[in-house]
Amino acid sequence: MSGRVVEGSTAIPWNYFIAAQAGTISTCLDGPDGADFDLALRHFGTDGLETVATSSGEEDIKTLSYEVRDPGAYRIEVVATKGSGDYTVGLSIP
Repeated sequence: MSGRVVEGSTAIPWNYFIAAQAGTISTCLDGPDGADFDLALRHFGTDGLETVATSSGEEDIKTLSYEVRDPGAYRIEVVATKGSGDYTVGLSIP
């Protein structure tokens, strides 16, 4: 999935996706050179929307892995900490 995000804002490539069983959610983010974009994985739980994992990696390429314990609805957020531009997100769900 591709999109665009502006510095200081958050983009949501998918409104949500379903992880129907236990396993690993893996995602990667490729952003523009010189920008610092981050990934956040959020779970729609009984207490509302909760951040369960955040990305790591080089400035313009980030990765995130999360072991699903609670199957259900999740979403990925792209946070533009520094810079603006186009991004591409890849996602693998169990």
